[in-house]
Amino acid sequence: MTFRPCALIFALAICGVAHAQGAQERFVSAGKDLHADGTTDRPFRTIQRCVEASSPGDTCTVRPGVYRERVVARQGVTVRGTSKKSVVVTGLDVLRGWSRYRGSIYRRHVALNPELLANQLFVDGTPQVLAQWPNGGSDLMNPTWAQMGEGTTTTSIHGSEAPQVDLVGAKVRFAAGSNAFAQQTTTVTHAAAGTLDTDFSNIVTCPHLCFATGGKYYLFGKLSLLDAPGEWFYDSAKQNLYFWPHSLSDLQHTSVKQREVGVDLKNVSGVRIETLTLIAASIHVDATSSGNTIDDIDVSYLSHFDTLTQPDPSKLKATEAGWDIVASHEDETGLLIDGEHNTLENSEIRLAAGNGVRLRGSYNTLRNNLIHDAGYGGSYATAISVSGNHQLITHNTLYNTLRDAITVDFHVAGRSLKDSEISYNDLSHTALQSTDSAAIYICCELNGAGTVIHHNAVHDVRALETIYHPAGIYIDNGSGDFQITNNILWNIPGAAIQVHGDGHNSRNMVIENNTVEAGGLHAIWFINTKDVTGSTIQNNRVFTPPSFRDVPQQSTMKISNNSPSAPGASNDVQTAGCHLPACPVLVLPASY
Repeated sequence: MTFRPCALIFALAICGVAHAQGAQERFVSAGKDLHADGTTDRPFRTIQRCVEASSPGDTCTVRPGVYRERVVARQGVTVRGTSKKSVVVTGLDVLRGWSRYRGSIYRRHVALNPELLANQLFVDGTPQVLAQWPNGGSDLMNPTWAQMGEGTTTTSIHGSEAPQVDLVGAKVRFAAGSNAFAQQTTTVTHAAAGTLDTDFSNIVTCPHLCFATGGKYYLFGKLSLLDAPGEWFYDSAKQNLYFWPHSLSDLQHTSVKQREVGVDLKNVSGVRIETLTLIAASIHVDATSSGNTIDDIDVSYLSHFDTLTQPDPSKLKATEAGWDIVASHEDETGLLIDGEHNTLENSEIRLAAGNGVRLRGSYNTLRNNLIHDAGYGGSYATAISVSGNHQLITHNTLYNTLRDAITVDFHVAGRSLKDSEISYNDLSHTALQSTDSAAIYICCELNGAGTVIHHNAVHDVRALETIYHPAGIYIDNGSGDFQITNNILWNIPGAAIQVHGDGHNSRNMVIENNTVEAGGLHAIWFINTKDVTGSTIQNNRVFTPPSFRDVPQQSTMKISNNSPSAPGASNDVQTAGCHLPACPVLVLPASY
């Protein structure tokens, strides 16, 4: 047995009880002796067996291999891989034994986990496409859409060119309405040539999120739609999985998702999870855990869902009837960091239908992470969804999100985000499929007292054909008391910094020393805000003066020195973003 002493015996959260003989290191190697004792020569077969045999201060050193398990952490125990890329914890289980069903479609009888948000089929670690129309939907962030035709109503799609097959029971995902800032799903109840009738009933969201002429949609989740290589369908009632492989060799490389969580930190402290890859599984740190660190991990395909369902109102911090649909799967998806004084750092997280990270609790830190291609499921879930107070989000790079990069949504966050810091982040290529959104979006009626948004680089937000242009930093629906300072923003189609009261108050907003490059509709825009008492706009280097519409108390604001020659952001913003080998280099505008 190898022994390593605790670095600091007084750090009980890490070392637990200071063993006289020192902390022990045990070893894990996939596929080895199930009855091993964890020594160098007889490593454990599973990570969980090692964790169960360990005490506070001990380390489980995990050798290369694929570990198909859910690891439940233990107080003060470190789990450390020897090589991040080759130590893999996965939610996938191998699936073989296919037989021909008809034509090029094969079938396998299998019981998939009914507790998952959605089933998934993978080939060589790449997810295949749930049977859909139109075909060609392998790009998760940019699906292939059909267009709603003239005569479309709130419940019926007209002008459909869907195939003339049995479509009753097929699901419809749509991004449509006068302001399609989120997506919804519904079910086909009747299909005739050119017309699809559905059971859509969330009429309260109309006309903003609703069927409409010109809206986008696609059909999925019906065996009759399985008509192209790479597509699959699961009949849960008969437990039959159907798949059309690109080649017969694919059938020897299939796997299915069976677990949502790969590593579970429940009611523990002093745990370190280091140098691992997770595929199709997440890490959960619950509300009773504190002082844990997740460092140097690579996570992909950590969450997936197909349908958008109304959240349970009893589990939301704020509710507004049918509009709760925008928070579908927002609170339970992503790498979950709850509790207090927990840290996620030096990691890459990508390809999630829901959040990349769901940050809850208080006094938690997200530092030096690369998070991208998140939120493709169409709700407010995104790269980082934030709630709680005293949170630190710093030096992260976030890009390619369906909607926002950082979201503070009152449905799951409640009415405050106090004493927190969002700083030195590089945020870009947001709003890939959403109007009326932002790189940093905060809503609704949140109290941001003590929270500072500073030294962020916000740029290259996608310009959509809409009057509800995406913004850079967006304080929405009566939120206030936020400080926005020393940020640089460019290539923003709407307002670089937008404060929208929606007829409510946005008091004590401090917008100072930001730099906004030319190109968008507004540099700084206050709209429909009743009470702006205590608000300041000054020393911002902007291409056009601050704009106001329906702000009756504008005269009470302190507004000064906002022009192309104002001081603007400090040079420190050049260090924004993560600093990992995979992190893109931040290139500031030449004029900065």
